[in-house]
Amino acid sequence: MGGTQTIDYEALAKQAGAISSQPASGAVDYAALAKQAGAISSLPPQSNQQKTQPPGFLKRLAQSLGVPTSMQELQQAQPSTAEQIIGPAATAGRMLWNYGKTALRGVQQGGQEAYEAGENVGEGQPLGPNLGKAASGVLHAGLQATPIIGPSIETAGQDVQSGNYQGAAGGLAGVLGQVAVPYAIEKGAQRSTGSGLRWAI
Repeated sequence: MGGTQTIDYEALAKQAGAISSQPASGAVDYAALAKQAGAISSLPPQSNQQKTQPPGFLKRLAQSLGVPTSMQELQQAQPSTAEQIIGPAATAGRMLWNYGKTALRGVQQGGQEAYEAGENVGEGQPLGPNLGKAASGVLHAGLQATPIIGPSIETAGQDVQSGNYQGAAGGLAGVLGQVAVPYAIEKGAQRSTGSGLRWAI
């Protein structure tokens, strides 16, 4: 065993799936070397921050206003065949259906939170945190059932809790716009006509 052993790099590279231990350009085949060492790739893994950036101001603003922010959302927003044939009544029906699904899901989730809080208290856990859990469930149900602005307000609260202040500001700016603009239009109409004209929101 006193002699030196030569390593057949060509054979090792082929075992790892490489065609050659030396690429045609004469540079080192780092992918083959990484595979020899048991790695899946020679590229470093991306950090979680690069993979999951929280939505920023503009994305949350668009979401709170109902503007599609991805190709998938845009495709889902396209009118169905029934909506194209029947017209606005089908669109209104779809909006009511989606609102009903969101409200029901919120009530179910909120009810589940309140139920779990009751179970926790029954098992002897502290009352204070479980009252907070039940109240959070009720608040969740109420916000999900509030048309137009409720889900955006809840999302903004979740953004603040997770430290995404830009996203929260964007969502709340959209909510403020939906609440303040109709009021401003009404006040402007009253000033210009001098009457108590009431606009339907």
